[in-house]
Amino acid sequence: MKKILALLLVIMLLLSAGIVWVLMSFHIIDGQLYPKNADFLNLQNKNISISHYESLAQRLPGCEILWNVPFQGEYYSSAAEELVMKDLETDLDHLAYFPNLKTLDARNCADLSGLSVLRQLHPEVAVLAEISVNGKTYAWDEEQIELSAITAEEKFRRR
Repeated sequence: MKKILALLLVIMLLLSAGIVWVLMSFHIIDGQLYPKNADFLNLQNKNISISHYESLAQRLPGCEILWNVPFQGEYYSSAAEELVMKDLETDLDHLAYFPNLKTLDARNCADLSGLSVLRQLHPEVAVLAEISVNGKTYAWDEEQIELSAITAEEKFRRR
């Protein structure tokens, strides 16, 4: 009986030491272990939430984290340099999680009213968008367009 108690005590001590080691060496976020000394984490094989990412980034401030950002119903690499938007009202705040973003393609967006807000929030990002006037397509930031093709009758109808 004493041998069994001694064996149980040794097992409990080993388990306790293991638990202490894990707690000293890893952060536990949503039941997942992340090394405290990590310089780089590639989490692209997992689709984590923004709150999960923020908890991890807060606990590992010097760590570069590559992950898939939830954006407009899908997941995109945080290293993406280009994105296509479906609409300009959903997930604009998620664009902050794409530090390398250079181009945002909004040509498929029907409502372009959010373009000015987008430009204010992310002036460093080139936005591709188009508007149609009289069946012709123009870049949204075109400074001047030629409307000479509109007939007098069409001008009158628009008044």
